Amino acid sequence: MKNTGEIDTEKDLAAQLAAWDGRISEVAALKNDQKEPEPLNLICSFEPEPSCDIIGYFWIANLLVRMEFENFDPQQPFDLGFKIGKQIFLPDGRSVRKIHKETVLWPEPDE
Repeated sequence: MKNTGEIDTEKDLAAQLAAWDGRISEVAALKNDQKEPEPLNLICSFEPEPSCDIIGYFWIANLLVRMEFENFDPQQPFDLGFKIGKQIFLPDGRSVRKIHKETVLWPEPDE
């Protein structure tokens, strides 16, 4: 039996993050070209954008605390990052230019 807070897919997780923070305008997954299994990198775009990376990391930390508080249990390990302009700020503190392949998870594209 599943917990009520269990999340089955990346799209469900992305939609829940957006529901918790109304500033999220898009959630994308960065493609991992490495063969080693790594956590899924989810990148949040905010509207308005954070004024600096410190604010962005604070907003992400709030989402992670909310997830723990709500007892949500994603089936796949993940990390959260965010965008400011063309910069992507990854959870490990690295910052990269937007060069990765992304798949938009939320909002779902119109068919």
